[in-house]
Amino acid sequence: MYTPGNCTSSPFQIRNTVIKNLHGTSTSENIASLKCAAVTCPNITIEGTDVRSVSSGVLVERYSCVNVRGERGFVCVWGWGMRVCGVGG
Repeated sequence: MYTPGNCTSSPFQIRNTVIKNLHGTSTSENIASLKCAAVTCPNITIEGTDVRSVSSGVLVERYSCVNVRGERGFVCVWGWGMRVCGVGG
């Protein structure tokens, strides 16, 4: 049973998802921050990205993840200030 405010009990799941040709600018040091519930987000693919920093124009290449499994086309890292359940970060 889901308890509001406690996403580790959430049954919501994103799975078998492909994101292609993501282009643009970002004010973040991450292309994406994927914060999944304890049920995990399996089989996520991200490919063909060209996201640049608004301030410097440098290519942004980092992905911050919590509970992502079987990622393809990118490598998850634990993000600065990220916490499980999408609080903070």
